[in-house]
Parts: sequence; C-alpha cells; structure tokens
Amino acid sequence: MIRHLPKGAKRAVILAHGRGSNAADIMGLLDYAAVPDLGAIALQAPGNSWWPTSFLAPQSQMAAPLASALLAVDRAVTDLTAAGFARSDIWLAGFSRLTGQPCSPCRANCAACPRCLPRRRS
Repeated sequence: MIRHLPKGAKRAVILAHGRGSNAADIMGLLDYAAVPDLGAIALQAPGNSWWPTSFLAPQSQMAAPLASALLAVDRAVTDLTAAGFARSDIWLAGFSRLTGQPCSPCRANCAACPRCLPRRRS
C-alpha cells in the first residue's frame, strides 16, 4: 500500500491496480490526473494479482481472494477517514475487477462499496 496524503487535500481516491501491475504503477496516474487537493492510497495485491486464477473461476475459489481484497479496500477507507477525509469524499478507481465487485450479504455494510458509501446529492 502506498499513501499520498498531501496537506490540505479535500478528496481521496483508493486505487486498485490491474493484474500484473503494482501499487507504484497505478499511483503514477496521479501525475496525469490534474486533480488538485487529491489524496490517494494505492493498494498492492499479493503477487500483483487480486485473483490467483481466472476471474471466471467458480465462486468457491474466489471467496478467499475476494475477502482479502475487500479487506484491503476497507483498511484504506479506515486510513483515509482517520486522516480526516469524509467517506463521501473517498472514491474507488482502478484497472481490476476489484473495483466492480458488488457486496455479498455478509459484507452488506462494507466501508468501500459504492452501494454502501453515502452517495453525493447534486
């Protein structure tokens, strides 16, 4: 996990890298984002992959890696809220199936899922 928490940042993003990449690589996207006052945490998957097999593998093979990945996201949200970011100002982005996983019933109140984070009203 790599943290980039500049003083005065108003929002933060949790970045999940894709298969074969790493936290440092996806953190490099901030150089091109041109989003001022943005904090970030880039997650690092074990072995540079959130999935030890194909994401098409049976759910029974994916349960442990998915739980581990969601725990990493949950810890990042906890770190960011402890650093003073409101949950509504934390985004999740990346190049991995991790960023598109829905909550399962046992994780219905997870800290990172877009379904569970308070949604911004316009």
